Amino acid sequence: TFRSYLDKLVALVKWLLAHDYDVRLLIGDLCDEPVVAEFKDSLRNRLPEYDERRILHDEVTSVDQLLDQIAETELVVVTRFHNVLLALISEKPVVAISFHHKVASLMDSAGLGRYYLDINDFEAGDLISKVIEVEMNSEKLISQIKECTTACRAALDDQYELILKEVCI
Repeated sequence: TFRSYLDKLVALVKWLLAHDYDVRLLIGDLCDEPVVAEFKDSLRNRLPEYDERRILHDEVTSVDQLLDQIAETELVVVTRFHNVLLALISEKPVVAISFHHKVASLMDSAGLGRYYLDINDFEAGDLISKVIEVEMNSEKLISQIKECTTACRAALDDQYELILKEVCI
């Protein structure tokens, strides 16, 4: 599954580079660094047009650094739950790839369920199609994400108020 996943991401990066996009590699955890190194090796070995300057990857040691990097992107393709969540909080269109139902649920609750791909049964062409679709609909999706995050923040504020009233009484 892992090798297949990396191969599909290589195909996406190849497509992105061929269509004049730069790519930023976002990590969700420091333990992902070896995976990034392996992925970059795969890119070097399989893409004759590979240009290190177009594959952006900066160290991330804090949530603030990750948020700064997400802010510099136009569209996010991620697998980790908290990266999906942080992209949505940052009001970025997302294509999520995962093996866990919590990612599917998060994408559904944001109205983005159609942009969720199960890691076990998607093809590179599916991923590229989703990226194209998200890009074409980005303005609408950003507006939708803003509405969703505003509603979620209000609901969370209500919950905190309720909990804190109980604790402070």
